[in-house]
Amino acid sequence: MKLIVFKYQWVITLLLLVFYQDAFAESVLSEGNSKILLSRLDLSQTDLLLVKQNKDNPELAVRYLLEYFKTRNSVKHPISKDAKSECLGNYADSTDLVVANNALKHIFVGQRAYPPFFCGEDIDWGMRPVPDNEWVWQLNRMYFWDSMAKTYWHTGNEKYAKEWCSQLIDWTRKNPNDKEHEYAWRSIEAGIRGHSWMGFYQHFILSPNFNSEVLVAFLNSCMTTLNT
Repeated sequence: MKLIVFKYQWVITLLLLVFYQDAFAESVLSEGNSKILLSRLDLSQTDLLLVKQNKDNPELAVRYLLEYFKTRNSVKHPISKDAKSECLGNYADSTDLVVANNALKHIFVGQRAYPPFFCGEDIDWGMRPVPDNEWVWQLNRMYFWDSMAKTYWHTGNEKYAKEWCSQLIDWTRKNPNDKEHEYAWRSIEAGIRGHSWMGFYQHFILSPNFNSEVLVAFLNSCMTTLNT
């Protein structure tokens, strides 16, 4: 009996060790991404004073940066981030609702000539379910995110914002701009994302699910896109 208990204790200890190692690695990665972002920003603006003063503490600095982006009103966009309440019940059509609800389950539309496909619980952004490169290229244009954004404002349901934030972080982690991921970084895909992501930002920035980690992933990817 003592031997069995000892074995279980050993297994639990090993599992906890793996968990904390993964959590530590994730924390280091997150801090590294925050440092990269802060190094890319012009912190001379008076509105970013708190960010600048805390740049040696990336976690705190990014929190101030998030507050800045959530509250600023000096930059105008065709989609006002404050217009969500006006769109309840009158913003998405029936197709948007179907596409958005499929996207919650990782069933995505790539090339629209083909049906949507399940891209895995752990999303495979390089998936090629049909012998047509247009499918994977268009998958990485994220047209379905437009339906998620519209459905979020149409319903007010945070599950769409939560999933969009999760997918954004997932995509940025899995798709660095390198030779292995060329399917995601052709100039046309990068250009379409550079335009459409600004609208997605306006739709989701005020969601409580849009946190510091999402902001860092979003801005770093946008800056990489600008240099593509």
